[in-house]
Amino acid sequence: MVDLVNLAIEKVLSGKRQWDVCACPDFFLFLRGIVDSDLNHLAEKPENKLVMADTLPSQLTDCDDCEQEISIILMVPSDTPNPEEMLLLKEDEVRCEKFYWGFYESLADKPFLQKVVECIWDEVEKPAEIAERVNVPVGEIYNARKQLQRRLDEYRKTN
Repeated sequence: MVDLVNLAIEKVLSGKRQWDVCACPDFFLFLRGIVDSDLNHLAEKPENKLVMADTLPSQLTDCDDCEQEISIILMVPSDTPNPEEMLLLKEDEVRCEKFYWGFYESLADKPFLQKVVECIWDEVEKPAEIAERVNVPVGEIYNARKQLQRRLDEYRKTN
C-alpha cells in the first residue's frame, strides 16, 4: 500500500495528476482517489484475475450447494465504482489539479508563499516543521498561513 501512496504523490508532483483545491479541498481525499484509481487499474489487469464469475460453477463441483452459494456471492455489491462514477472521479481529479496549480501560479509574486504551499503539498503542515524546512522563524509561517488564506479566498472568487 505504501508503494501506491508514494506513486500517487509522485504523480501529483510530476504533474500527471493535478489537484483542483476548489473541487476537492481535502488533499488526503484527492490522494486517496488516485490510490483507489490505481488499485482499480491493477485489479483489472488480466494477470490479477484468478477466477471469472462464469467459470466458478465448474470449478466448485464437489460442493452440494454450489449454485446457491455462487448466486449469493454474485449478488454482493461491489465497492468498485461503475464507469460513470469513475469518469466523474477523473473529472474531479482534473479540476482539483487545475485549481491547485492555478493557485500555486497565482503566488508567483510571493515565492515564499509558494515554498509554504510546497511544504503543505508535501504534507509538512506543522508550522515548526515548515519553518525548519524553509529556514525562517516560526512566526513568519503563521503570517504566511494568514496571507495564504487571504490569497486563497481571493483566488476562489475569481476561479
